[in-house]
Amino acid sequence: MKKGRVAVKLAGLLAALVATGNISMYSATAAQTPERVEVYFAPLKLLFDGKQYAPPGGQEGFLYNDSTYVPLRFITYALNKDIAWDGETYTVSISKPVGLGQKEVDAYRANHEVESNPGEAEPVDAAQLKPERIEAYFEDVTYVFDGKVKEPPKDQPGLIVNDSLYVPLRFFSQSVGRQIDWDPKTYSVKVETTVQTENDEAKATPKPSPSPTPTPTASPTASPKPSASTAPGGAAVGGGVPVGGGAPGGAGASGPASKPSYSELTSAAEGRISSLHDRAQDYFKDLALRYLFASSQEERNQLRSQGSAALSGFDAEFAGIMDSLRSQLTANGYDTSIIATYESGYANEKEKQLSNYK
Repeated sequence: MKKGRVAVKLAGLLAALVATGNISMYSATAAQTPERVEVYFAPLKLLFDGKQYAPPGGQEGFLYNDSTYVPLRFITYALNKDIAWDGETYTVSISKPVGLGQKEVDAYRANHEVESNPGEAEPVDAAQLKPERIEAYFEDVTYVFDGKVKEPPKDQPGLIVNDSLYVPLRFFSQSVGRQIDWDPKTYSVKVETTVQTENDEAKATPKPSPSPTPTPTASPTASPKPSASTAPGGAAVGGGVPVGGGAPGGAGASGPASKPSYSELTSAAEGRISSLHDRAQDYFKDLALRYLFASSQEERNQLRSQGSAALSGFDAEFAGIMDSLRSQLTANGYDTSIIATYESGYANEKEKQLSNYK
């Protein structure tokens, strides 16, 4: 591993995600030109297994090319599914929610359920509907449903409107095995779970394997206690590298103190940086996904603030790793110029990424 490479990788990741507050999973669209498309904002009634749900305010569904379009997160959660987004490949993965994912889906559905009597839906006067022209980006998105790639009709592309991805409701519902009906009089869309779908999802749910029955074994013969000369080593710092100058032996060790090598100290530091990178990556991927599906500008602003605060925290942790390494190198009489290499690489790459987002 080249010195400073991990630090540069971490800096680029953090800066690219929070930069100047423009956290966006669709950064590629910045270089594209939106198109003016004609849509109808009809008073849609969206019912899933008899319950009516509505998208967040400001993200109402619309009709485009005779297809109903709704926000991605809304349709996914309304179908009681979980979602994952890969911003590099523009891939949407839909799967059965588990654990915390199921709790998030349940909370979303509870917050967006509409109290209504579907049997009393009033007819809509289609003659009163007027087309509106909006700006939208056309995106070639890959959709994966429970591990299987499915393609929507060519005339039903993904549309990015006001930083939110809208998808065709019929395609999504049928792709997860739901039955869908359209009532042109009331502009109601009814999505129903079929018996076959319930059976398929039950089969797809992993079942815990039975715990093996432990086999009794004979009690081990006690091993002789080690002598003072064979006492195990003492405490170690990250990656098993002893603190500079500390005696590796036990209380009875009488040998000379073991001095960690320069390579051991720098490798241990890079291990901590790598761990920091992985945690930062998981955090900002989750933050970016939440930002993409935020229902209001206020929520996006809050997420930006969280991202900035997290970036400061990761910066401070990186600085702490460098301070610790500097102390260990100095205590053991090693050159500390590698610290400047780490810090310079981190700062330069971060500045580069920030300039790309201004």
